[in-house]
Amino acid sequence: MAALTPGLRLSDRYLLDHQVGEGGMSQLWLAHDEVLGRPVAVKALDESMAADPVLRAAVQREARATASISHPHVTQVYDVGEAGPVPYLVMELLEGEDLARRLARGPLPWPEAVRLTAEVAGAIAAAHATGVVHGDIKPANVMLTPTGAKVVDFGTAGWSACPDTAAEAEAPPSYVAPEVLTGGAPAPAADVYALGAVLYAALTGTAPSEPVTPADLAEPAVDGLPGPVAGLCQRCLDPSPSVRPTSAEAATVLRAVVRRRLSLSAPTGRPHRGVARPVPARPRPVRPASKRSRRPARPAPVRATRPAWWRLPAVVGATTVMLVGLLLVAVAAFGGRPVAPELSAAPPGVVVVGPVPASQWKS
Repeated sequence: MAALTPGLRLSDRYLLDHQVGEGGMSQLWLAHDEVLGRPVAVKALDESMAADPVLRAAVQREARATASISHPHVTQVYDVGEAGPVPYLVMELLEGEDLARRLARGPLPWPEAVRLTAEVAGAIAAAHATGVVHGDIKPANVMLTPTGAKVVDFGTAGWSACPDTAAEAEAPPSYVAPEVLTGGAPAPAADVYALGAVLYAALTGTAPSEPVTPADLAEPAVDGLPGPVAGLCQRCLDPSPSVRPTSAEAATVLRAVVRRRLSLSAPTGRPHRGVARPVPARPRPVRPASKRSRRPARPAPVRATRPAWWRLPAVVGATTVMLVGLLLVAVAAFGGRPVAPELSAAPPGVVVVGPVPASQWKS
């Protein structure tokens, strides 16, 4: 491709660095956007085909078709131009590899295959919503990037008037709907058929070659594959376009499986077996209070405190009563007898202990 060389500046803005890829009709270059200061990809039609008005129109058609779709899994187109006779597109630069190269190493785990196909289905549904039919869905046109799948190459979009669309797109027969192979115009149902073929290839590692049945995706071919995915794949690959689901329906089914898978694998906070975890003490149950206990308790009466001197009369009174009581006990003990005259006549300093005999009461 002599028209594009390293160091060439396109539109006084895009500085070509080096070629990074090549297809049947185009080449891909790494370039630098000197206005916005970012790396970009430049897809240019091969110079040997630049004279073909149909192919030149295809570049313009791809630019318009891709620019009309706003979806995170559709490659963005920034600009379109011509370098002499060669038309080119300026697109976002994608990091990663295409699905075809990845499948050359074997199938994907089914959760990854379902997530990937759900993203592709969403991109196709967004294209169909704007009236665009991709027409060339295959693993080579699905890029695997750190942010998910990216559908590329809308160059065949709108080629419904061309009877040899499949040949121009160079799509493998396994990814082309039967009605297109027999000369029919591409339609949304044809993209859905290709989507089912991509899903089958991602699950098994090989493209479908015969009508697919649920047994083809059953264990051990795809261990643990949910039934809705196998059923959807079979419907997408049905020979009759009327039996196939829409791209939006396919995206909904696949996303539901992805969400369920994520919810089942999300951490629940429970420890794994064999991991001890302290069990918190159970709080004692609080019983409802009875009707009686609900009544407010009566406050205890408050007694006024009095000074200590106030208690003195009471102490004196109690002592007097005690002495009187002792005197009455003494009188009762002597039986009411008079005291002997000798006791009164006892000399001073003499103490008489005990009662005096009655015989001594008289002289």
